[in-house]
Amino acid sequence: MVTKTIFFILFSSSFFFSGCDTTKVDSKDFNTLLKEEKFSEVIERLEPTASTDDEYLALGAAYMGLSSLKISDVINKICKSSETQEGSSLMAFTQSAKYDKAKCDVPLSYLNKATTYFLYVIGDKCSTEPESLSLFERDVCVYKGLSQTMEAVTTLNYIQEDNKLKASSCAMEYALKGTASECSIFVKGDVQFVNNTKTYEAVYVYVDGSEYEYLLEKSQYGLKKLIITDGYCKIDDAENRTEDKDVASSSAYHVCPVNLNEAVSDTQEVIHPNVNQFIVDSFNKGTEAILIGSDDKLLTKTVDGFRQEIYATRENNEKHELIDEEDMLLYLKQQNR
Repeated sequence: MVTKTIFFILFSSSFFFSGCDTTKVDSKDFNTLLKEEKFSEVIERLEPTASTDDEYLALGAAYMGLSSLKISDVINKICKSSETQEGSSLMAFTQSAKYDKAKCDVPLSYLNKATTYFLYVIGDKCSTEPESLSLFERDVCVYKGLSQTMEAVTTLNYIQEDNKLKASSCAMEYALKGTASECSIFVKGDVQFVNNTKTYEAVYVYVDGSEYEYLLEKSQYGLKKLIITDGYCKIDDAENRTEDKDVASSSAYHVCPVNLNEAVSDTQEVIHPNVNQFIVDSFNKGTEAILIGSDDKLLTKTVDGFRQEIYATRENNEKHELIDEEDMLLYLKQQNR
C-alpha cells in the first residue's frame, strides 16, 4: 500500500508550484505529466530555470521516475517485502526493486540526481534538526530517504547481477582487509580510463570455478574501495558499454565503471562512485531519513527491519545507528550461505 499522506502530497496541485507568479507553468500541467509518467518532459521544461522548492521536488520525483522506480512503486515494494516468510526482507526488497534495463540503463545516475534535488530543499535537517521539522519537511525527508535507499538497493543489484554476490563480497573483503577468506584473488595491474584521472587496480576473483573482474580505487593511505561497475567497455571508450561477455573476452575490455554524470549532466567530468558511498552511506542516510520523516507504521517497521537484519550479523548484536562497511560485508556474506 502507498501511504496516503505521501501519495496525496506528491501529486497535489496545492503542493507543487503553488504561488502567485503567473509566469510559471500551471501546476496541474506538471502534476498531470508526473502521473502520466512523462518524466523527461518535466525535466526538459523545468530544469533550465528551476529555483524553488516546488520545482526541485518535481525534478526529484521525475528523476526517480526515469530510473524506472517511481516513489509510489518504491513504497509499495518496501511494504510488500515485509510479507517475506523466509530469508531476508532487505534482499526480498532488493530483488523486487531491480531496475528495468529496457527502460533505463543508468539508474544510479538518475537516483543520485533525484537525491541532489531533494537535498536542495531539505539539506541535512532530517538528521541535524529532526525535532523541529515541519510536516512539509518530514515528507521531503521521506522522499530523500527513498531515493537514497534506492541508491543502496540499486548498487546491491549491480554487485549481485549474474549470480556474483559471493564474488562481490570477496572483492569487498579484499578491498577492506587485503585478503578474501572464501575466494582466490589475482591482481592483474593498473587500469586508467580516458577522461578520468584516477588509476584503478584491476583484480580477478576466482570462486566456484568462475572468474570475475573488479576495479579497486586506491588512496594515498593504502585504503581501497570497490568501484561500482556495469557491463564491459574499453579504457578509451567507456561510454559504449556492452553486456556481451564474448565480445568482452578481448583483452581490450574491462568491467565498466558507472559514471554518475552519464545522461544527467552536460559536464565532461567523470565521477565513478564506489560501493561504500552507496551501499553504506546512502543506506544509512536513506533509512534514517525515512524513519525520521514517515508516520506510516508499516513503512517504518519494514525499513527498521532492514537495519535490524544487518545489526543481527554483529557478534555482540550491538544496535547503534550507523552501519559500516564491515557490517554490510558480514550481512552479504551471510546471504551467500
